[in-house]
Amino acid sequence: MAKKTYVKLINTVLRELNIAEISDPTIATGQASLVANYFNDAQHAIYTEEDWYSSYKERIFQTSKDAYINVLTPGSLDSGFTITVTFNGVAKVITEGTNFDRSSDAKVTATNIAAALTTSISNSHNTVQDDDVVILKSKPHNNVGITAIATSESDEDVLKVDTIDTDTYSLAEDFGRGIALIDISTPGVLTPWGFEDFDLQNPDLSATGTPRWYSVQGNNYRLHPVPSSTLVMLDKYWRSPTDMEEAADVYQLPIECELPMITWVRWQMSLYLNKSVRAQQLQRSFGAQLQNAKESNMDVIDKMRIVDSDGLMGGRLGPNQPSWPSSYPRGRY
Repeated sequence: MAKKTYVKLINTVLRELNIAEISDPTIATGQASLVANYFNDAQHAIYTEEDWYSSYKERIFQTSKDAYINVLTPGSLDSGFTITVTFNGVAKVITEGTNFDRSSDAKVTATNIAAALTTSISNSHNTVQDDDVVILKSKPHNNVGITAIATSESDEDVLKVDTIDTDTYSLAEDFGRGIALIDISTPGVLTPWGFEDFDLQNPDLSATGTPRWYSVQGNNYRLHPVPSSTLVMLDKYWRSPTDMEEAADVYQLPIECELPMITWVRWQMSLYLNKSVRAQQLQRSFGAQLQNAKESNMDVIDKMRIVDSDGLMGGRLGPNQPSWPSSYPRGRY
């Protein structure tokens, strides 16, 4: 059975309310618009109830270095000097006077350099600027990222560049809840830990090596110790749902959640219309339907645990369990 599209979900409820059906949710008005909004609210409300099997997702990224640029004496910079960043094995060169302009102000020069690097490397990195310092960070992806930086300006008292090890890596844009972070290279499964402990253990980020712990800090993974080499990381997580907008969009929860979603919206509309008795009935129906969906979901999750023992923790033992040899005597003697 296929999932209902966004517009079909909306019209299912509109028919019950004796409201004209719509064909384009983006231009819906009145109670039709309210129903449309409620379906996205329903998706997010139900998402928080369980780790739904359809939300499972993986990505692979490699640890890499950050590039560090410090503009010290901008007035002494050579005309036409270059900065070269090696990104995924390709040299990206920016030239003063062509890609950016120097200034007598260190912060302005740093801002111009940051803008030129953003254009050169496109959307594959994040740029962090603090006054006269620019930090170039690779966005997590399955490649080596930044491996070197150099400049034609030889005087480090004028312009200093270097690569530095980093312990922070951006979460996936659709990250909802984490499952496991796995170092494929070593290999090993990293242990979750509090980032406050990282601050106590490694306040100046001087402890480097193979990371064995991680935490979620803001919108980043933070690894400890700081990776000192390129490692391939497998990130397993539950993605957060994306709002439906267009008529043909479909929800990201499993199909078992379709009926609870519809009932949740009907419940909210009954509250909106001050139909308290009907609202109470729908609330009870929603609870029962949601429980059925959770039980069906767990049946699928159990199978995923068997197949994917590294990612979904707490799974059952596989078929290769220890046993006595077939020739071993059995029975009472």
